[in-house]
Amino acid sequence: MTLDNRAILRAAVNTPTQHGWGLPMLIEGKPGSGKTSAVEAEADRMGMPIETIIASLREPQDFNGFPVPSGDSIKLIPPEWAKRLANAERGIAFFDELNTAAPSVQAALLRVVLSGVVGGFKLPGGIRFIAAQNSVEDAAGGWDLAPPMANRFGHLEWDAPRVDDWVTWLMGVDTDDDKFECSAADIEGGVMAKWGGEFAKAKGQVAGFLRRRPELMLQMPNSNSPDASKAWPSPRSWENATRAIASANIHGLSEESTDVFVGSFIGNGAAIEYQSWLNKADLPDPADVLDGKVSFQHDDFRLDRTAAVLSGCAALVVSCDDKKLQKSRADKLWSILTPLCTEYADITIHAAQALVKKRLVSAASRKALATLQPVLQVSR
Repeated sequence: MTLDNRAILRAAVNTPTQHGWGLPMLIEGKPGSGKTSAVEAEADRMGMPIETIIASLREPQDFNGFPVPSGDSIKLIPPEWAKRLANAERGIAFFDELNTAAPSVQAALLRVVLSGVVGGFKLPGGIRFIAAQNSVEDAAGGWDLAPPMANRFGHLEWDAPRVDDWVTWLMGVDTDDDKFECSAADIEGGVMAKWGGEFAKAKGQVAGFLRRRPELMLQMPNSNSPDASKAWPSPRSWENATRAIASANIHGLSEESTDVFVGSFIGNGAAIEYQSWLNKADLPDPADVLDGKVSFQHDDFRLDRTAAVLSGCAALVVSCDDKKLQKSRADKLWSILTPLCTEYADITIHAAQALVKKRLVSAASRKALATLQPVLQVSR
């Protein structure tokens, strides 16, 4: 168990998502390597309850809900573990030994992990989902993860602790990592203070890369391939990877840990290609572009770079809570879009649509909108 593994897990737990908090993570390693204790320690450090659900001991109704007659219909009663977590504003649902779950149990877990729904009951947004399993060659029986289940998680390889680290723990000596303690509410507040800008940058970067390599948007392995139970690119996993990029920057992960974090969702191959492209793209900060601190120069031979900058700028503008700043940045973005609209409608249309949807139109947008009007009508 390394410090970087802990840092990645901590960043994942404290990443905002569409439904609340926490990117779903699956940690895999040798038996006895400290996977379960690490998850329990993170929950303890942040003062959150944790419910450990052993997958091999569960039935589908433990996740679908228990059917009970209610008048002329059937009502799905949530299981006790879900009820206990529902009473907490924040917590961790920890699915241990995931690859020992029967296929029917895995199927019942799909909606739980994706949207936090257990039967007809919605868990609070502060409930995080983490799973663990032994390496396939060490698992006591069980099944491979179905591709839909595998694609919902980030896959983190968990190393056994180094001897020096383990002896330090055995002797009861505090390490810097052991001293980390902060309430989940405080961590969330710090993350959200930086989230808008970092997530906007990440969106732009991923948008630019996928314009360059569209074939990497979806690369589902063959169903009989071992890779189908691992991380692979899909629209869902790219969204998680985009959040991981932003979260890694906010939590100060090293470059190596960031690569592992991002690759845990889209696979190492796609992550390496993304990072290689990013290193060469030399993208400016969207805030600096919109605030006039740096000037952006379009390059006819790097349309992917232009797409990245425009996407990042648009994401930053629409997420801005300061109305005065939002308007000035929107006007600046329109001024960047206007000279590009005629020849490059395909790479300007998405930024324009984002601004129009938020009703961020003004005199600065008239010329661009007049040029893009036919494209906007077709794309409705």
